[in-house]
Amino acid sequence: MTTLVSTLGGLPRRLRDHLPGTLVVLAFLLLWQWYAGIAAGGGLLLPTPIEVLATLAEDWNIIAPALGVTLGSAAQGLAWGVAVAFAFALIAVALPILRRPLTRQLTIVFCLPLAAIAPLLFLVLDLPGPHIALAAISVVFPVYIALVQGLTARHREWEDLRAVLGGGRPMYFLRVQIPSGTRELLVAARIAIPTAILGTTLAEYFGGARGVGVLMINSLAQLNAPRAYALGVVITLVCAASFLAIELITRLLPWTEELTR
Repeated sequence: MTTLVSTLGGLPRRLRDHLPGTLVVLAFLLLWQWYAGIAAGGGLLLPTPIEVLATLAEDWNIIAPALGVTLGSAAQGLAWGVAVAFAFALIAVALPILRRPLTRQLTIVFCLPLAAIAPLLFLVLDLPGPHIALAAISVVFPVYIALVQGLTARHREWEDLRAVLGGGRPMYFLRVQIPSGTRELLVAARIAIPTAILGTTLAEYFGGARGVGVLMINSLAQLNAPRAYALGVVITLVCAASFLAIELITRLLPWTEELTR
């Protein structure tokens, strides 16, 4: 044990930080490979990781266009969701009396099951409207909460400086409150981007001509479990990549660097 600890201590810090997670993933893959080999169904229900990776490589020419459609709808939904959340946040900041009822109503909407909302959206919107709308609904609440927290945070040092120099409230809002709110917005983005992708994929389950969700439904109907699992792996990797991209952005902005510590 002492030798193992000393060996791990000699590894670079970045490698030591990622070693536990890497070992967990490897253990999960080994367990998956073993169980898929003994599970009932002969691989029709649970393919092995090797079969999933092989299918991912073979069917990439089919998966890539579907992924592009899903990400396009998710990006539009994310943009609309952030715009709506920003508008509500400005109202909540400008009119504090409305903050509590507005937050309450958005909480109710956010807690509604997406699976119950999706069919209603298909009744009133044309494709790809339901996909975009469900992605937007998924991200409004976390972005709204983060923006309200960031824009209403107190910065006594800057407030004292504004009082001494005689700066106006609008300039203080633009120069202090909005930049400080960027930290909370980036925290929300780590949740909002994967949520938008998953919301779009869920909407595609209920209808659509193209997209990862549509392709996954078709794969399950054809008993093509390896492709269905490959699509799940792709969505998981894309969501993880978005999380890492936000972390990279926080490292580039000097006032948000503390989020990565």
